Amino acid sequence: MGDGQWARVLEMVKKIRAMDMEVCTTLGMLQPSHAADLRAAGLTAYNHNLDTSPEYYAKVTSTRRYEDRLETLKHVREAGISVCAGGIIGLGEGEKDRVGLILQLATLPEHPESVPINSLVAVAGTPFEAHKTPSGLDLVRVIATARITMPKTVVRLSAGRMSLSPADQVTEGSRVGGDSRLLDEDGMPTSAPHTGDGVHGGRQQHLHRRHAAHDAQQLDGRRRAHVRDPRPQEPPRLPAVPRRRRQQPQRRMRKRVSA
Repeated sequence: MGDGQWARVLEMVKKIRAMDMEVCTTLGMLQPSHAADLRAAGLTAYNHNLDTSPEYYAKVTSTRRYEDRLETLKHVREAGISVCAGGIIGLGEGEKDRVGLILQLATLPEHPESVPINSLVAVAGTPFEAHKTPSGLDLVRVIATARITMPKTVVRLSAGRMSLSPADQVTEGSRVGGDSRLLDEDGMPTSAPHTGDGVHGGRQQHLHRRHAAHDAQQLDGRRRAHVRDPRPQEPPRLPAVPRRRRQQPQRRMRKRVSA
C-alpha cells in the first residue's frame, strides 16, 4: 500500500469514528508504525485471521509465513487496538489442525477480544473449489471449543452460514456459545445474509446488537470492541417483601347474664 492509499485509509477511519461508530479494518500484515498510525486515527479493532494451524498453513498459502501473522497480532496488541483473530474451516485440514488453530488463539499472551469462525465458501476457479463444505456439526464443535478455551472472548459466526439450515444456525449460535454474527450489504466477495435478514434471524436466536465500545466500560485503559465485562455478575436482587404480622384471632366476649 502506497503512502497516498495509507493516508486515505487513516482519513476514512477518522471520519467514521467522528460519526460515533466503531471501525474495524482488515489490511493484511502491519508494522509497528502502521499500528500506531491506526491507533492515533481512532481505530477500534483490527481483524487478522490465523486461518488454520501452523502445521497446515503452508498448504494454504506460500506467500506469507505463519510467524508474520503472529507478529502482526503482536503489533496490534502493543498499539492498544482490539484484536479480532479467528480462522477458516474447510480448507482441507484435519481435526488436529482445527484444534491447533484454537490452541494458537487460546495461548496468545492475551486472548483476542473477538474470534470469527468462518466456513469456507468454495468459489469456482480457485484451488479450493472442489473442497467439501463443512457440516453444521463441524462448525458447532469449533465454536464450542473456542468458547470453552476463551470464555471472555466474543465468538462470531461469520462466512459460510448461508449453507446452513436455520436449525443449524441456532445450534451453532446461542446454544453452543456463539455471541454474534457478521452482517453484510453486498460488501463481501461471497454471499452473506443481508442486514435485514441477519437481524431478524439474530433475534430469533436471542442475539442482540451491542452498544458501541466507547460507551461500554473500558478494560485495562484501552478501547476494546465488543468485550463483555469479565467481572462476575451478581444475580439481580429482588425487592424485599415486608413480612406480615400474623393477626391473632379476635376472641368473642360473652355477655354475662345475671341470674
